[in-house]
Amino acid sequence: MRVYTRVVLAAATGRVIELDGFEYAGPVALCKGGDTPQIVMQNPPAVSEPAPLPPPPELPKEVKDTSEEDEEKAAEERRKRLARGRVSTLLTGGAGVLGEPVTKKKTLLGE
Repeated sequence: MRVYTRVVLAAATGRVIELDGFEYAGPVALCKGGDTPQIVMQNPPAVSEPAPLPPPPELPKEVKDTSEEDEEKAAEERRKRLARGRVSTLLTGGAGVLGEPVTKKKTLLGE
């Protein structure tokens, strides 16, 4: 078995540029190198199945589609508002200000 210690590849082409390694004939379990400590678990934890998912909630039996009703209601309100025009925003009439004008001479700043 060949153990590679260094492999250099060209990123663009994937071609092998440089290989360093050696032939190894010993047990594979003991094939470890470098100064990295190896951790071997004596009794690995058992892998259990994930809990089953809960069933999806039931949908209501009768679903009312109020979007059309809401759209019709909003359109009717808009038509009424446009029909009124801007009369409600006018503060004056043909003769001038409607009602008594609010006039007061300020005596101090902020009053």
